[in-house]
Amino acid sequence: MPFYYYIENARSLAGQIEKHRLGYALDVEQRSTRESAGPKGKGLLISVVDDPATMIEFNAEKQKWIPATASGCKEGAWVGMEIENPPGPEDLARPEMVEGFHVQLANEQEWIVPVAKQFPKSITFAPDGAMIETPMERYKELCQQSDRIWVALRTQLGLLDDSEEPVTISLAESADLAMRILAVNYRIGKAEATLLGLLDTDCIAEILRWFADWPTFIEVNKARFKASGPSDSEKE
Repeated sequence: MPFYYYIENARSLAGQIEKHRLGYALDVEQRSTRESAGPKGKGLLISVVDDPATMIEFNAEKQKWIPATASGCKEGAWVGMEIENPPGPEDLARPEMVEGFHVQLANEQEWIVPVAKQFPKSITFAPDGAMIETPMERYKELCQQSDRIWVALRTQLGLLDDSEEPVTISLAESADLAMRILAVNYRIGKAEATLLGLLDTDCIAEILRWFADWPTFIEVNKARFKASGPSDSEKE
């Protein structure tokens, strides 16, 4: 089942997605919308569906609702789900997915964590005709973060060269990065992750590792891993 969304006091969808910053979740053609009671009185219920004629219903006993502000939405927007049939990765997958690794998260389902080096790139040419690959604008900043994650992993494992500056990424920033990474392939934000119980500290670390291409990291640093004697979990 998909997530449901509710906008307080709204009567029609016109302008509401933009106004309440729900585009990350509802920027699709197939939506079901109806005026209805909701978690805070009368408003507008919205959901992504295969058939726009599908009727969605508010049910306070069978659904769980929270404000969607954690996902960057304005006050008055809510997100909900069926308690017995919560959304899974297949319900939230974007039409175009970036290649990555299957990682089991805290809700015990596997999600595809994109690898930064697999992001689509724009191709330009230097004056001498040499090809130049550049991450597409919408991925550029996140790609830069993958470089920080790589150095942070080397810092954590004591693998830095003398010329490298150490990098430490706090748990709060790591959680924020993990959500931005997941949002590349899924229509999901922090509020949705909260409803699903999607993250824990181990999952956050795993998402960042795979995003930065953990197998390549191990291969590049293999000699130093052998010298420093990493744990079995670090070798995997």
